[in-house]
Amino acid sequence: MIVSLNTFQNLSRTIYNNNKTKKHKLKTIQKIPNIWYFTDNIKTKKPNVTINRLPKNTGIVIRPYDPKQKYKNIKNLIKISRKNSLTILIAGKKAFPFTNGSHIPRWIFKSPKNNKIVSISVHGLKDMRRTINSKANLAFISPVFQTTSHLHKDSLGAVKLGLISRKFKIPLIALGGINEKNIKSLRNIPIHGCGGIDVFEKNN
Repeated sequence: MIVSLNTFQNLSRTIYNNNKTKKHKLKTIQKIPNIWYFTDNIKTKKPNVTINRLPKNTGIVIRPYDPKQKYKNIKNLIKISRKNSLTILIAGKKAFPFTNGSHIPRWIFKSPKNNKIVSISVHGLKDMRRTINSKANLAFISPVFQTTSHLHKDSLGAVKLGLISRKFKIPLIALGGINEKNIKSLRNIPIHGCGGIDVFEKNN
């Protein structure tokens, strides 16, 4: 069951509004959207089309991991994102001009310099030290629920996510298997918002 984009937006906004008084640095939070779209080598067929239809002030993490397409069309995606007032993060070691920052996957331990936003992938409390060492000011935590990308990987669930989120000192964005039913269980958890792939691709 894929959550509708409208429901996803509204509930993510509710989550953010419920938790915006949490004691993070206000200047950083104002720059960080509460809704995020991730590109994917398999699921993302036409990222330029999807990005063009994203609501304003959405965040996007461009992940150019496929060696054959590593930097193909990246400048075009950045151009579209800027035109639509999106917050753009590029995954990997390389910093790109005209973006808002970089995203650090699990296998990278050093963030590019001179970025306004540095996000990082986390999967539990064991990754908290990485967020400190990388000086990240945003973390994407996954998988919150079972995902189509990792069917056999254990998910955190809403209860565990709630316990973990109270330990992190930076805003958390929930990822993984979010649908029409389970997104409602995240409303009172102290996270910054939600992100995904399917919700944007299926509603494209």
